[in-house]
Amino acid sequence: VTQWSKGEYYDSNQPQDDLFIIKNKLSYRPDDHGDNDGSASSLVVDPDGAVSQSGVIETTGDPDVFSFETGSGIITISADSYRAASSTWGGNLDILLELYDSTGTLVASNNPALDVDASLTQSVVAGTYYVHVKPTGVGDPTSSPPTGYTVYGSLGQYWISGEVFPDADDDGIPNQWETLYFGGFTNAVASADPDEDGSDNLTEYIAGFDPTDSNSVFKITSFEMAPTGTPIIVTWDPVEGRVYNVLWSDNLLYSPFTNNNLSGDLLHPASSYTDTVYRAGTTHFYRIDVRIE
Repeated sequence: VTQWSKGEYYDSNQPQDDLFIIKNKLSYRPDDHGDNDGSASSLVVDPDGAVSQSGVIETTGDPDVFSFETGSGIITISADSYRAASSTWGGNLDILLELYDSTGTLVASNNPALDVDASLTQSVVAGTYYVHVKPTGVGDPTSSPPTGYTVYGSLGQYWISGEVFPDADDDGIPNQWETLYFGGFTNAVASADPDEDGSDNLTEYIAGFDPTDSNSVFKITSFEMAPTGTPIIVTWDPVEGRVYNVLWSDNLLYSPFTNNNLSGDLLHPASSYTDTVYRAGTTHFYRIDVRIE
């Protein structure tokens, strides 16, 4: 790390405030993220829970705060400061990373003594959390002999990455999907069926259909049997990112479908299965199971 100074080190004889002098010529850039939970920026969380964001610590002691929703589980958050691609790293920022819950309670923090980057791995319950990216120093530069540096010159760019559980209410339905169809992270009840098509919200999510449209539902769309009894072609509407299994039974009471998986995994864009097994004198029942890839 490299540092500006105003003489905050042992036996200094140059007390000029470097940042004050620079500011009077160039001025500080505007603050890009809020300084507290109430003004926090949102972390970018993709459908798989991968986290991304970036920012700049513009002034001495400036914290940047970010909010995110997560389901229960182990989350990871990392903040990495700028490093030059060649020669010395060239960065000024040393990071203190803190995680707070929705009540303002500190859940975890990380400030490595031998690294300017910081990371957290923490088991959490579902809810809203806040990540605080703070500039920091290390050691005691005013002691004899001096060690480290103060927070004064800890400035610069950083990048946030990590992974969370993108399901704030732990109902099996990701925040993004709930927001798309119901306007908020926790507005959908997994077992509810608002469009009354026979499939609840969780089933509609897994299948990849619209839970607010009764005409949008996963089903067998056609069933074709040759005059000879075989082959039989079962067809459905495939959705990207889904895996299908075709199961068969000769009755719905005594022969469980789970023992008769005909197809194995069929990945999108597979939309049909051809059953070539001739079963004389039997009734045919087919079921299609779907899961997310």
